[in-house]
Amino acid sequence: MTRSGPSTPQRYRTAFYEPLGSGWSKFGRWCEAGAKTATERAHGIWKRKLAEFERSPLDASVAEALDDFVARRVAEGGASPMD
Repeated sequence: MTRSGPSTPQRYRTAFYEPLGSGWSKFGRWCEAGAKTATERAHGIWKRKLAEFERSPLDASVAEALDDFVARRVAEGGASPMD
């Protein structure tokens, strides 16, 4: 019997979702790496993502229009955005 499609190893990289917060390492390696809980790993992930964040460049006219919009809404009684 022949297969009509690719085998699992050939499609593995795209067929399965690798979760962000959990690892697939064996118990011994997990212990050697500090035995972090899912909460600890998640905390590290958001901290790293925040540190790696780079603001996209914004055209000066767009930035000015946004600033005007926010100022107008605050003047109308809206909450001031956090800096």
